[in-house]
Amino acid sequence: MYRFWGLFIAVSFILLLSFPVLAAIEWSTSIDEYSFWDDNGVPTLIANNDLKLLVSASNNTPSTCKAMEATFHYYGTGDVTEVSWINSGGHPNAPSIVLKNGFEDQNYWDILTYLGTLSWDGMLPDTVIYAGASFNSSGWPAWNSMQERFEYNLNIPMVAGESGQICIDSIYISGHDWIFQDQYAADISSEFGGPYCWPVGVFENDAPVLVNPPVYYNGSHSEIFTITCEINDPDGDPITGVGALDASGNPAPGTVWSFEEGGKTYLRWAWNPECWMIGGYIIFNLQWTVKAAVRPLLPRLRSNSLVPFMLLTLISAAFRIGFGGK
Repeated sequence: MYRFWGLFIAVSFILLLSFPVLAAIEWSTSIDEYSFWDDNGVPTLIANNDLKLLVSASNNTPSTCKAMEATFHYYGTGDVTEVSWINSGGHPNAPSIVLKNGFEDQNYWDILTYLGTLSWDGMLPDTVIYAGASFNSSGWPAWNSMQERFEYNLNIPMVAGESGQICIDSIYISGHDWIFQDQYAADISSEFGGPYCWPVGVFENDAPVLVNPPVYYNGSHSEIFTITCEINDPDGDPITGVGALDASGNPAPGTVWSFEEGGKTYLRWAWNPECWMIGGYIIFNLQWTVKAAVRPLLPRLRSNSLVPFMLLTLISAAFRIGFGGK
């Protein structure tokens, strides 16, 4: 029995040496999925839209971090040359940056909490410096889980047709280090793992179109006129509501609705003309009003909610309607 336990302990020790536990301060970045649109299968940040870029970190080590300094560098590629930093009531030195989950003033760090910036004017590149130091029992606790630490609030201005990326990475600059230390001033391993980059573009959504709408329609005043047109949204966005206006922008006579058939969407307009119209014809300019809900980026969102963009489109179709007597 004793030999068994001795062998078990020896094998366990060898396995631990063969597969060491990776202990480090680890980082990740994220942007809310509603800040993206589906640009032909590529998740793309919506330009000219307020967004939050979150930087998270964990102390995945057995040591309390007593001092740290980290430098983050924002830059763009292509047509992304500037950002607008949004005042979100954050740190006094940079109100667009919100410190969170222990990185705030006088939380983990009882000696020093410092946030400084270099060229934080929105003309990229922009750099931010964060440092913290603690004494006694405070500090960044050991085995502290991955949590949001920095919230950057920004808007990326662009015009249609432009493209590029927004990136964040760590950076080594004179007088500042990427360093993390325990209570014995021993270094704690940490790599930011960047650069983290996201494509950016101006949100574009094609309007729905009518497919071969009829131009001439003849019938009798004693019969209900029914005109049906297929409607197609090039982006595959669902048609959520329809209406009809005349050329003057007033509600059109009759009733209009949409329906699905054979995997296609159709609009139908029905109208019973007045008796005095016998023997003549009119040119009727009908404008369909169509709401197409922009498709969400991720399929799992489809059953929950729609991305808050609604497209209202006026689609004109002129009908020459003749009325016979009966």
